[in-house]
Amino acid sequence: MSGSYRDLRAWQCAIELVTQIYACTREFPSDELYGLTNQLRRASVSVASNIAEGKGRSSDKELVHFLHQARGSLHEVETQLTIAHRLRYLRPTQANDLSAQAGELARILNGLITALKGSDKGDEKGKKRIAWRPRTEDRRLTLGIPRLPGSAACSWTRPWPAIPRSGCLRNSWPWPVR
Repeated sequence: MSGSYRDLRAWQCAIELVTQIYACTREFPSDELYGLTNQLRRASVSVASNIAEGKGRSSDKELVHFLHQARGSLHEVETQLTIAHRLRYLRPTQANDLSAQAGELARILNGLITALKGSDKGDEKGKKRIAWRPRTEDRRLTLGIPRLPGSAACSWTRPWPAIPRSGCLRNSWPWPVR
């Protein structure tokens, strides 16, 4: 993805959210200066900072990683806004506006993450990815179900496999047998 982090709509929206949060937290009580006020401000700054840092990295995979971190910080902001509203530090209109702004930013981040994850699969162009699933006998082995002779999961029909006289089984041990 080319361009600067300043061109990203997610970053622009995050910066707008930061400025709105700083404006609203000025009205918080002074005893919350090192509590909820500080936490809310730091979390909102973290959202914008993670978007910018991810854009400065060398690959889309790293950008997606930092966008996930930004989304996590945004969830912190939403939680702290709910707490501030319930403690009546925010007026209902302020809380609704900030929550709507955070929700819009979350949708933008989710869309950007989805778009970037889709671009990582460019080498498979149109091919459907099928997850590997073990065969029935492999699943039985992982579940601890024994392979019984004559069963569908068993490839040999004799009661015991033939042990070669050449000593091939001995050579498969990690140490030499003499």
